[in-house]
Amino acid sequence: MKTNNLPDYPRITLAELTNLKLDPDSARCFERRYFPGSLGGTGLGFGGYGLGAALRHFGWITDAVWAFIVIGSFAAGTAVLIWTNHRMMRARPRSIRSGEAMEPFIIADIEAPDHYEIAYVDHASGTYFRRIYVERGG
Repeated sequence: MKTNNLPDYPRITLAELTNLKLDPDSARCFERRYFPGSLGGTGLGFGGYGLGAALRHFGWITDAVWAFIVIGSFAAGTAVLIWTNHRMMRARPRSIRSGEAMEPFIIADIEAPDHYEIAYVDHASGTYFRRIYVERGG
């Protein structure tokens, strides 16, 4: 039985990563692709609260409608954040240096039940970057 939500990626050790060079430019480019989803989910979650509070303050909505708006926007924002994290965890980033797709590996030395660190390796240019993912729920 699978105990985590992570794809079945091969394992790599930290010692194997010492032979490669860190690639912060590819990491920045990869994370930038998912920034709109992260920012949108956060904005949706907190924006509903602010909008509902303003409408309630002016007496345009009742307390029950305000509660519905707050809970609904928070749930929708959380769903967007989870979906963005899910897509990011399964994505194959491209290396800035070689243009090739980077191969994901789970770092076996620091694997834990509640979080994982994935190393994205580009064998063509000999570079890598790491990204931590937190397992939700469980």
